[in-house]
Amino acid sequence: MHLAAELADLAAHPRLARHSAALRDLADAVSSGRGLEVWAGGSLVTAYGGADALGDGPSEKGDRARRLGLLPTALVFVPLLITWFGLGAAAWANQRMNDSGSRSDGSFLTLWQQGFDGHLWPFLRFDMMAVWTVLALAALATTTMLRHRWEERDERERLVLSQRLSGALAQTEALAVRAAATSPRRFTEELQGAAAELHALLGRAVDVQEGARRAVAQADGATDRTVTALASLDSALVILRAGASEAREATRGASTPRARSPRGRTYWRTGWPRP
Repeated sequence: MHLAAELADLAAHPRLARHSAALRDLADAVSSGRGLEVWAGGSLVTAYGGADALGDGPSEKGDRARRLGLLPTALVFVPLLITWFGLGAAAWANQRMNDSGSRSDGSFLTLWQQGFDGHLWPFLRFDMMAVWTVLALAALATTTMLRHRWEERDERERLVLSQRLSGALAQTEALAVRAAATSPRRFTEELQGAAAELHALLGRAVDVQEGARRAVAQADGATDRTVTALASLDSALVILRAGASEAREATRGASTPRARSPRGRTYWRTGWPRP
């Protein structure tokens, strides 16, 4: 299959050395059609196709790239060093010429170009210093351009490889999900999981029913106690009514003898006996 060959080719790539074993296993599973369902548990693209999936490639190529990246950093100071070294050598040659008593007409640049009457080495004359400076600048520009070209080529290679890896892993993941959906073992596991969830739901329903039954029983007990209290209150009211009637009769019976004296005489309201 084309997908199996692609996975095998990716497994052999130096930049994918850290995931080569897993990619070879995927290639074998795709080519044989067996064992794909075990790869359906997670995202293959996330696990093996992330930003850190690609390495640096072969060690010698990486060393060459690092050296090429350091060259522009070092060469940027070379033109400055050449200029100051040439100026120092010219000043030293001018001093030696003056100490020797030689007299030459012309400016400092003219004497520098002429070699200060033979006191300056030919490769340090002004025209040669200009040549060395131009060569250093050209080397700096060349190495900088080469570094940029290498970085762009490396980035393109990483992008193409990452796209190939993500595409192959996505196709493999789709095949794994399809294989897991048709696998009897997978179906059995999903059925067992659903049965376990149903059992847990039934257990919670039984607990809720038992709590409701206890709440109803407590409510029935409270109702019985309320009825008993009302009956006792009714009995107390009957007793109170009977006591109030007895008290009223007793008060009425006690008010009748006060209208007469012990001798049977009737008194006026003034308190004197009637003749």
